[in-house]
Amino acid sequence: MKATFHLAQRFLERVLKKENYTEEELYKIYFYLKQVCSTIIPRNYKGYCVLPDNSNFVIAYTENTATTILPKEFVKDDLLYFGGKLSKKEYKKLKNRY
Repeated sequence: MKATFHLAQRFLERVLKKENYTEEELYKIYFYLKQVCSTIIPRNYKGYCVLPDNSNFVIAYTENTATTILPKEFVKDDLLYFGGKLSKKEYKKLKNRY
């Protein structure tokens, strides 16, 4: 799987909780994520997989390219809704939390 710079930005913002970062930090994280993502083999065209180093976050991917990092709780709600286990009203209520 390939990594993107957007993935690196979201990693810095969401996982490391940095609001301000330099280009050097961004490039270092990008090359780190590129190495991590190269070991992941996607099973579908589009979906989620757990971030190997941090199980509280998942990587969203499309066409063999990791696009962003999301909190695990955010994805749980999506999977319940699309699996038919949550109503649309309950899903919208959960989404308003974020």
